[in-house]
Parts: sequence; structure tokens; C-alpha cells
Amino acid sequence: MKLFELVHFCGQLPSRSRRLIILCSDFLISYLGFFLAELIIYKSWIYFANLWVVLSSLILPSTSIFFIYAFGIYRNKTKFITAKIIPNILFVSFLSSLILFVFDWFFNHAAESKSLVYFYLVSSMLIALRLAAREALNLDSSASKQNVVIYGTGKVGQQILNAYQFSKKYQPIAIIDNDPSLAGKLVSGLPVYKEEDARFLKKKYDNFFVLFSEPQGSGSNSLSTYQTFRFLEIEVKIVPQISGIIDSPPLIDKVRNVRMEDLLGRKQREPDQNLLERLVTNKVVMVTGAGGSIGSELCNEIIKSSPKRLLLYEISEHNLYKVHAEIIDFFASSSGSVDIVPILGDILDPSKLKQNIEKYKVDTIYHAAAYKHVPMVEDNIISGVQNNIFGTVNLVNASRDSSVKNFILISTDKAVRPTNIMGATKRVSELIIQSEKLSNSKAIFSAVRFGNVLGSSGSVIPKFAKQIQKGGPVTVTHPEMTRFFMTIKEAAQLVIQAGAMSKGGEIYLLDMGSSVKILDLAKTMINLAGFGFHMNGQNKPNGNSIEISYSGLRPGEKLYEELLVDDSSSKSEHSSIFLENNFSMEPILLKKYLKNMKQACSELDEEKIIHILREMPLEYSKQTDFEPKSSKIKGEKKRSKNSISKEFVKHITP
Repeated sequence: MKLFELVHFCGQLPSRSRRLIILCSDFLISYLGFFLAELIIYKSWIYFANLWVVLSSLILPSTSIFFIYAFGIYRNKTKFITAKIIPNILFVSFLSSLILFVFDWFFNHAAESKSLVYFYLVSSMLIALRLAAREALNLDSSASKQNVVIYGTGKVGQQILNAYQFSKKYQPIAIIDNDPSLAGKLVSGLPVYKEEDARFLKKKYDNFFVLFSEPQGSGSNSLSTYQTFRFLEIEVKIVPQISGIIDSPPLIDKVRNVRMEDLLGRKQREPDQNLLERLVTNKVVMVTGAGGSIGSELCNEIIKSSPKRLLLYEISEHNLYKVHAEIIDFFASSSGSVDIVPILGDILDPSKLKQNIEKYKVDTIYHAAAYKHVPMVEDNIISGVQNNIFGTVNLVNASRDSSVKNFILISTDKAVRPTNIMGATKRVSELIIQSEKLSNSKAIFSAVRFGNVLGSSGSVIPKFAKQIQKGGPVTVTHPEMTRFFMTIKEAAQLVIQAGAMSKGGEIYLLDMGSSVKILDLAKTMINLAGFGFHMNGQNKPNGNSIEISYSGLRPGEKLYEELLVDDSSSKSEHSSIFLENNFSMEPILLKKYLKNMKQACSELDEEKIIHILREMPLEYSKQTDFEPKSSKIKGEKKRSKNSISKEFVKHITP
């Protein structure tokens, strides 16, 4: 330990002093190697009386130092040296031994054997010196390291392990990998265990945490894997990637607690910049419902592609002020600038819609304005129908014979065989968009359908977060309820890209991965908050535990959502966007239904509205617990409705 402390002290000296110490050490090693090789081969001191031997014993170390310098070995910082330096040291030692061979051959000494012994001795000592110095320089006797178990022995796991060899805070003690061929073996000197051995590791080491990398692809860092460790009260943390490379020591300081977005199960989709810009760059863009969750994120993504002008169309003064302020702040911290026009307006006011579209010569419209909360719309049927259906009608009519070139409707998976008014109104809106393909409109109309957006207003994430903050209970509607999830950012990017591919009348589907069980989502959020959980009716365990209770399905809610009306879908030019191949209604028939529905709204006749929706080809039903006909996109394997998702979609917890 004294020797290690001495080396550690030397590591604190100025860089010039450290280089001098290393250079002198290398000179002594080369000289000692020559001396020992001479002694081993001849087993006598007699040859040291030879002038040429003494001369070569001084020349050889000098040439070794020159070679070490020439091959850049001194440029490697000793504290961060890895095994990659070994080939260079071996080559330098070979060159030195070659010079020794020439000297000995010239003087008729045992050239071959002596050079070989010299090579082994010098290369071993040079490598040992550097590795020992590295360990000593990384030694921190003043602070105890925290034990770390690395998850995975793949390329990313190896990169993390290499980085953590230099950490003052963390000490790798084991690796977990589910490859059966690796179980019980050593990787980089650490024992490899399977995931089911977590309980054994807990008993053996007690105080440690499991370290993941950010997900690389499908199935990694899944919800079920995370819950395995949390069930045993084993802390899980994550280290972020930077361009896929994790062998940089500074990343050690970036280890953090797991967030919900780390349980992706798939890699974040990279947007196609060309598609993002096609309908936005140098265009006049209008977003309805601009202050809502989806609308505001659409605005955030749109301004990055430099539109000529962005119209924020919003009925809520508070939401309009908020999104406008956010965009202004964005430009304050960047060098860009876009003409931002906040418009306080209602999509049920057709004259104002038309006036603004014509005034600003709008090129592209993203229609996100809608009443979306299922129970709320179920209790306010007329308002839901008026806003979601006839607001869309007003906007389509205003766009039809104007400057608008592209119109993109934001739809929902609840529009597929709807069991609630909100879903039914969205399906009608899709039919309105599709029917425009059969009209003489100059604009291209399309719709984009996706599932729940995590972090949006009214979603389960903020709801669960508030309940956890209050100490529970966390209320789940049904133990078997599942939903498709996507982050707001990813959804907004895919909406913009889908609209850019449209030729007219399409309904695009965003690949949502696998559906997620809401009960598992609640458990994970409780764990991430640092609590345990227990079900309603169970005795509360010792320690901090939050109760999970079932509140029952609300009016119009399904147990399982789906993205397709039927099993027919086709690929688009984007790998994460699919196209539904379904029918559209004749415009004349659709207008008849809409006329009758509008009359029912004016008469405040909810029963008549429901009757009309059931008459329309929507497959609208009040059934709440049916088995979906299709829960997949073409090419995806059929999933069990009760399985825990292996592709948990990235999102952000409050």
C-alpha cells in the first residue's frame, strides 16, 4: 500500500515532473532488462568487463526511450491507460531487442537467446509499470466506492465497464447477462450471473446498484426487467450514451436514476429531416389547438424547420399565452426568427377561420383542436360532436378553395371501432378527410392516428404522479387495461413526417410498439418515486408503501385499444409510419349524415346523435370489454393482451 501511495503522490506532481519520472523509469527498466538478460544467458559477470557490452548497455536504453517517444506512448495519460497500449509496447520492445541482436551478433555473443530474454523482460516490465501506475493513480483511499453490477456483456456493457475502471465513486463487482453460455464465467475479471441470480447477489453484496445503458433496440431495459430488481429493493441506475460511445471517463459522472423514458424497449426513432421540412420550411403553417399538449409540441417542432410564418390558433387565452411565450423564449436562446401570429379563435367560427386562412395565405394546417377526454365528452355529447366534427367541417370548408395545400388531421386509436363519443367523433372526422379525396379540392387532406401521448394533459402519468405525491392511493381502472403509448415529441415529429408523404385521403398509423398494461405502469411509477406498493385489501408492509386500488371502467372506456379498423395496412416510405387500407364514404351520403347530426345538435337531442352515430359505418358500440379484432400493424407478431410490454415506449415523468 505504501508503494501505491507513493505512485499516487507522484501522480499529483506537475506534468513535466511526471514525464521525467516515467522517462527515468523506462530507462532503468531497459538497462535492468539488458543486465538480467546478460546474467541469465551467461550466468557470469565476466562479459560486463567488455567495453562494447558496457557501451551497448548505455546505448540500448537510450534507443528504447527514443522508440517509446516516437510511437506516442508518452502521449497516453497513465491514469486512463487501457490494454490497447500493449501492442505498441511489444513493438517498441521488439525493435530494441532487434538492435541488441545486431550488437551481439557483431561481437559473436549469444545473440538470439539473449535478445529473446531481453524482449520478454523489458516488455513485461514496461506493461506492468503502466498498469500498476494506473491502478495506483485511480486509488482513492479517502472515500469508499459504491458497488456496481453492470447489466449486459455486449459492446455497450464492455464500454461501460472500461469507463468504470477509472471511477473514484464506483467499483464494478459483477455482470448480469442472460446468455446461458456466459453464466459462471469471468468477463474482464468479473463473474457473470443470470438475471434470476439477483436475489443471490442481494444476499452476497447487499449494498450495490444495477447499471444499465440507454436502450439499444427492441426488448432491452424492459419494464419487466426493471421490476425484477425493484421487487428485491435493488436500486437501478442508468448511464446515457453519446453517439453510441461510452468509453469516455467523464461519462462516469453522468450516472443517474432511471426515468420512465429509459424503459423504452426500443431506440428513439430518428426523424427524416427532409420529411420534417417538406411542408414547413419557408411555408405559412397554421396549428389549431396550438396551446394543447399535441398542438404545442407540434409548434415546437415546426419552428425548428424555419417556417415563413406560424399561426397559433387557440380558443384558450391561457394556453395561447403559454405556447406563445414558450416560442418567444426559444428564439431568445437561438439565432433564428419566425413571424409568430397568436390568434384567439374558435374553430366553430367558420368566418374567422376563413378570414385568417386567406389573410395569411396559409400553406399547411395541422388540425389538433379537439375535445379528447373520454369521460368528459361522454358527459357533454353535444359539445363534443360540435367541436370535434363540425369544427373539422368548418376548417375543411375554409381550406378547400383557399391557399391551403396540405391539411393534416390529428386522430386517435379510439376512432377504431369506437366505444365512446370522443372516438366516434374522431372516426367521423377521418371520414370527412377521406371524402375530400373525391372532391375537387386543391388541398391534400390526410389524417394521422396514434395512441395515448404520455405527459399530455389528462394522461395517466400526471394523474399517477399527483396521487403518489399525496401518498396514494393510486387508482387503476382495471387490472387488465392496456394502452398504446408514445412521447409527445416523437408523436409530433411523426405527424409532421406523415403529412409530408400524403397524396390525399390517407390515414396514417404511427408505430406505437406493444401495448402497455396500466397496472404495470402504476407499479413502475411508484417504484421510481422510491416507494413500494401494495394492493387494496392487503396489509400494508413495513416501510414506505403506496396502495393501488381499482376504480372500475369509466363510461366509454375500452380495456384494449387498437390502431387498425381491419388487418390491412401497408408500409410507407418511413419505417415507423404505416398506411391503413380502408374504405371512405361517398361525399353525398356523408353530407346527409352530417346534416341530420347538425339538426340534432341544434335540437339538443343526444339520443338522436347517438342513433346517427350508430347508423354510420363506424362500428360504434357502447361495449367496453371486447376483444379487439386487430391489435397489430402488418409485419408485427401478434401479442398477448396480458403480456408485459417488451417495448415500453419512452416518456417523461413529471
